[in-house]
Amino acid sequence: MKLYKTWLGAFGFLGLSLLALKLIAVSHTAEIQNRTQQVHQSARPELLHIVEASIPESVPGAIVYAVKDGEVLLHSALGYASLELAVPMQINHSFQIGSVAKQFTAVAILQLVEQGKLTLHDPAAHYLPDSCAVPTDITVEHLLTHTSGIVNYLELPAWREQARLPAQSSEIHALYCQLPTRFPAGAAWDYSNSGYFLLADIVQQVSGQSFNAYIQEHLLDAAGLDAIWPHEASRIYPGYVNGYIAHGAGHRPADFYDPSQVLGAGSLIGTVEGLYQWHLALQRGDLLNTAQLKAAQTDYVTTSGRSTGYGYGWELKQVQGFATVEHGGYFPGYFTSVLTVPDENLFVAAFVNSRSYDPIDVTTRLAAAILGQPFPEPHYVAVTDAMVDHWQGVWVDESGVQRRIGLRNGEFYIQRGHGSAFRLLPDRSGYLHYTDSVSYLALETDAAGEQQLVLYSRAGEQSRSERIHAEAPHYHEVTLSDEQQAALSGYYQLAPEFGFELFIDKDQLYLQGTGQNAGRLMALKPLHLISEDLIAEFEFKTDENGVITHMVIHQAGQEIPATKVN
Repeated sequence: MKLYKTWLGAFGFLGLSLLALKLIAVSHTAEIQNRTQQVHQSARPELLHIVEASIPESVPGAIVYAVKDGEVLLHSALGYASLELAVPMQINHSFQIGSVAKQFTAVAILQLVEQGKLTLHDPAAHYLPDSCAVPTDITVEHLLTHTSGIVNYLELPAWREQARLPAQSSEIHALYCQLPTRFPAGAAWDYSNSGYFLLADIVQQVSGQSFNAYIQEHLLDAAGLDAIWPHEASRIYPGYVNGYIAHGAGHRPADFYDPSQVLGAGSLIGTVEGLYQWHLALQRGDLLNTAQLKAAQTDYVTTSGRSTGYGYGWELKQVQGFATVEHGGYFPGYFTSVLTVPDENLFVAAFVNSRSYDPIDVTTRLAAAILGQPFPEPHYVAVTDAMVDHWQGVWVDESGVQRRIGLRNGEFYIQRGHGSAFRLLPDRSGYLHYTDSVSYLALETDAAGEQQLVLYSRAGEQSRSERIHAEAPHYHEVTLSDEQQAALSGYYQLAPEFGFELFIDKDQLYLQGTGQNAGRLMALKPLHLISEDLIAEFEFKTDENGVITHMVIHQAGQEIPATKVN
């Protein structure tokens, strides 16, 4: 298997793994700096504090919005809409909303159901063009609920090769419609943008309109929404902010992907207030009857009886015991979170123009605080030897998932399986906290007197693990001289069309795969480096004159050589 298929991860709009070399953002600084550019006059100070404390300074800009019982409690803008022009972020600026657009696609389908033009239990193949012959046991409902088993085309390297170009449906269908499904329809849940691209096809086939024209006429115009728009590459949108990708010690402009490539899955632009107006239109019944909306926001159960936590275009979760209806969205350079608590008439949304921070963190913290059940603000302490003995090791939960807890440059990290390592911060109450998340770890003693590692998230206890090894790897970064860094720098070719650029930025080493994001490397020895997220190690080989000839990449048991060509 080619390395770039495994190590560099997959681009996606929600719930997919981040790129393997992503930078690990740290949100809890010793002193919070006020980055607020604009704020609504009714904003509550304690909510502004949560925003400032949660969103890392590395994030270029953000907009955060919260409304309860019709009262705006928070509407603030931080940072910059354009780094190039130093344009401050404003509360009415617009973003690409990524997979939050899936609920619009779902509503379009449900409108057609109400009109008697299809049913949710119809085979999806009945409404699809000849270019996509999916199995006939896959229903429209399976597409809506991500239970079709159809491969997610955004994970396929072949898709990246055409992502910048205007797409015809047949070109997207050719990527995945002939591939075997991952499981029988309805048997499991697997997030797939392919299903929502097909739903956009169905809307077009059944309505006789283009997808964007249908959305504009029957959803946006019908509800009187003027701050949400179908995303088309040739249009200019009011207040549309620039998106960025973390690169080296700073940022670069986000990659361009033509929005037609993600039709139905993530192809809308909007403001936070526009999304609130959309929420109100649904609650009023302007677009769907009450029964249809309730079905869309009901947890779908697989044929094996397993809850998916997903309805039709919405996720069903909870915050501090309160049931939520929500969704997140990603598009290159933009990250969105929209969270509602229907029983409490609460709406919270956040946009950031970077992938380096998931705004579900701040919407969750704000919702909890507004509901009177705030997550405690930890008081962090320094790592001690006693703590290391207490926490380190390899832990296995009831599902057989391994988690390693060790030290990276003197700070705790946790690594699940072969995934990315995340920083953990100890507090004086004896817990380890994930950064940029409300999740934390506790050590508890079971009835047999054995210690268990307990993972707590916003929904309460998530898993319990037993320690099978008392030690885990510790990583200590060494400082390389300018000459040593320069010797490592260059281009390493893995395949004719793919390689890695190793470069220096602000005295730090970064590695960037072709067409991918750059991430920082840590030097363990002069010729032995590791990615900051601990996914891959890099061993550099020299000739008889000490000149570097190639590197060997070690990842998940693989050893892949890459030749240095300059």
